[in-house]
Amino acid sequence: VNLTAVDSLGCTADTIIPVVIIPGPHSSFSIGPQCTGQPVLFTNNTTSKTPGAIDYVWRFGDGDTSIAANPTHVYSSSKNYRARVISLMPSTGCIDSTPLTIVAVTPTPIAHFKANNNCLDSTIAFTDSSYVPGYPGHINSVFFDFGDGQTSTSAKSTHKYAAYGNYTVKEYVTSTSSCVDSFIRKITIYKVPTPSFSYTITCAGTPTPFVDLTTAADSVTTWGWMFSNVDTSSAKNPKHIFYDNDALTATETVYTSNGCPNSKTLP
Repeated sequence: VNLTAVDSLGCTADTIIPVVIIPGPHSSFSIGPQCTGQPVLFTNNTTSKTPGAIDYVWRFGDGDTSIAANPTHVYSSSKNYRARVISLMPSTGCIDSTPLTIVAVTPTPIAHFKANNNCLDSTIAFTDSSYVPGYPGHINSVFFDFGDGQTSTSAKSTHKYAAYGNYTVKEYVTSTSSCVDSFIRKITIYKVPTPSFSYTITCAGTPTPFVDLTTAADSVTTWGWMFSNVDTSSAKNPKHIFYDNDALTATETVYTSNGCPNSKTLP
């Protein structure tokens, strides 16, 4: 910088003062999914051509601040906030700030689905009932993890388990604003009974006794018999009279306390 001084007589004097321009930081950031009640990630993209540490002050627009380089912040309400980051290089005193940037916080979806306990070999329906509060129809995707290594992306899924037991089913839903929520439900797949029975061969017109030999993990509560494809009985150990022209068949159907059925026919 060249400085020229002039006195009242018109005399002049010049002096040169060197000035060094130091590049300061250039503040910038990006924002991850902006969902109520969930941490919003602020990614710091600030750059500087001058080597040295940079200090940061974040203002999130709701009264809270942070001095972390890449902070997260939880917004409690769904509305627009104005955030900024201020960058300062202590070694040079240079400072920069971003303009106020809109943070459009939207509601987090509420994940939920319905499914019932059922018997082995039965097809179970998994019906999604997730929603975004105040924004109907804003569920963008659904993902089911059935707990046995199988998955589905259908909101109305069906699944058949290969083994009985207890399973933890997880559902993940994503809104059109990329907000995510999950829901867990435990379901039980019941073992089906193994029906079996014995009978004693008798003469036509004489009662034939049948003895139930069913094995089941749960108690058997109901028995159903059909003889010669016509006559029936609900006794556990019934007797039936076969005649000369009858079809010599007997079918036993049993139900457990969990409603699981199974049948066996002899001979």
